[in-house]
Amino acid sequence: AASADGLLVADNPDEGGNFEADVEEIAQGSLSARETRILKLRELGAGTRDAIRDSFDEGASLVSYVGHGGA
Repeated sequence: AASADGLLVADNPDEGGNFEADVEEIAQGSLSARETRILKLRELGAGTRDAIRDSFDEGASLVSYVGHGGA
């Protein structure tokens, strides 16, 4: 994966909201001037945690999660 200084993580879309669309909107809006990586739980499943950790290791300086709370 390419190095990015911004990271957006999206929960699965459901009746609570389309979290994937939300992170896409954030990336194209207020973060458009940053190299931003988007991780989607629906696509990565159990690998999401490792992908987040890898993004920190690669230098992500801004991280945001959009979705439901909990473990």
